[in-house]
Amino acid sequence: MSTFFYISLYILRLWKTLTAPWLVLISPAIDFGLLWGSERSLWPWVALLPSYTAVAAFHERSDMITYKADNPRVSLGEVERFALSEYLTGLAGGDLLPDWIEQSSNMMGLHADILHRWAGRVPPARFAKALLSDQRRLVSLYDGSIKLVDSDPARQMLAGGDPYLDRLNAPVTAAFNTYVRDHLDFKTELPYLLLNEEVFKSWNWWSGIQGQQGFAEAVADLKQAMCINPHMQVLIIHGVFDLVTPY
Repeated sequence: MSTFFYISLYILRLWKTLTAPWLVLISPAIDFGLLWGSERSLWPWVALLPSYTAVAAFHERSDMITYKADNPRVSLGEVERFALSEYLTGLAGGDLLPDWIEQSSNMMGLHADILHRWAGRVPPARFAKALLSDQRRLVSLYDGSIKLVDSDPARQMLAGGDPYLDRLNAPVTAAFNTYVRDHLDFKTELPYLLLNEEVFKSWNWWSGIQGQQGFAEAVADLKQAMCINPHMQVLIIHGVFDLVTPY
């Protein structure tokens, strides 16, 4: 399962002070404008298409590619090309021609009516519910190769959190609490929370004048850190089936 991390500006500034630092980012969200965007932003949808296609092919809902688990990027090369060319220009033009709808829906493994309904911009929460709806199953947003029983098949959008992440929350939290106290000998009355809803709700995801000019990002600081310290090494790893932070 991919882990959703936001690399704060403070951490990046800290790395700049080191001589030859390594920065390893696992499914980073270093620019929320590329993930959430706005009504005029096309990149989030372009970035999602290859992952949608990989998930659909894994569950045998798309025959547009021959998915190779040992080399997924080779499998998705043509989809990446289509996403950055015909798919992008179709979204930008707004005139979704029948051939464009058919090819895009076949890649995603979705009915063409769904693409018409969403003007080609199918949200992950809708994709997760629609792909395997005939089986009354849904796919995890954090790892689309995992399918789960859909407890509310009548609902069109995935709501209330990701079931797979919810399933992992309790054992991972318990294991880390044990590790901190028994192995690191760190004593505290405060519990470790894998996901802190209060912090999440109070976080400022926006940047710019009055929070309306864009989304929070750390790309500029990362770029500056690498320019200041040319010895800095950065490794970025994404999951092919990750629908939260697409590769």
